[in-house]
Amino acid sequence: MKKISGIAVLAVLLVLAACNKDKMFTKDLTGTWHVYKYLYRNVDETSQYLAANAGYTISFTSDGKFLERFAAVHDTVINGVSYPDTTYSGLDAGTWAFANNYNNLVLTDSTLVLNDTVLVSTLRKRTYTIFDLTGSSVQFDTDTTQEYLAKNM
Repeated sequence: MKKISGIAVLAVLLVLAACNKDKMFTKDLTGTWHVYKYLYRNVDETSQYLAANAGYTISFTSDGKFLERFAAVHDTVINGVSYPDTTYSGLDAGTWAFANNYNNLVLTDSTLVLNDTVLVSTLRKRTYTIFDLTGSSVQFDTDTTQEYLAKNM
């Protein structure tokens, strides 16, 4: 009987520890962040990234929602005519969650995809490996990119 109650106490402690870890990571992530360093295949591409995504910020709320804002500059082709350096104001909103024992961050939102000649809204999931999440900085990695973010104060 003592063995069973010991296992039950251990299970309760593990659940409480997981809840506290979730609260700690959520508290650290909550807020608005900006990219201060960007690497693509371990090459510093920060200036190119910031030029292409001017004013990029991402905000996380404690209830699992995120909002990305940026002004993207791209060449646009309409009816075969190229319009260089067209600026788009971007706004992506969705949900976020931790995965893989808090080692990954999964962002889920919808994006528009060109299907022949029609834009179709498609569900998109982006998974990042999280490094060094503190109250003021975090690093998000994919197979090819590393984004270093600082919290706006």
